[in-house]
Amino acid sequence: MRSAADFKAPNSGASCRIIRLVRQYVASRSIRSSSRFQRGNRSRARPGKREPTHAEILAQRTRIGELLGQIRDLQAEWTEEAIERITTENTTLKRRVRQLAADNRTLDERLKASRSNLRFQDRRVGALEARHGPGISDVICLADTASRPIHRPGGRAAP
Repeated sequence: MRSAADFKAPNSGASCRIIRLVRQYVASRSIRSSSRFQRGNRSRARPGKREPTHAEILAQRTRIGELLGQIRDLQAEWTEEAIERITTENTTLKRRVRQLAADNRTLDERLKASRSNLRFQDRRVGALEARHGPGISDVICLADTASRPIHRPGGRAAP
């Protein structure tokens, strides 16, 4: 976890790398485009090479803008309030993740137990059907519901 001091000072390593990448990108693009025009005859350019389209230029400018925005964000200084708020939110989110992981494990264990019970009941029904014939499963279902009232169409319960 980053300390509060890390937020106060800009991340110079990361921002320097981003600045260097943006400058290299801009320099390489301008060198490539200016070298074609300095040669004079554009038809001598290598086959397969073409000028960037308007859409490509707009996309490149958009990407440069995003990178410059990231640089600005990295160089921004953090207030004590912002550091406390982010630290509190981070702690709350970590606690929530731990709780959800524990709930997930509990539900997973309950699902495994339910599947195991179902397999046991299926084997038991299969054994009873083998011993007493295929109609025994209907009798078992009626025996299970004998303690509960059976609701019939029309809203009345069976006696």
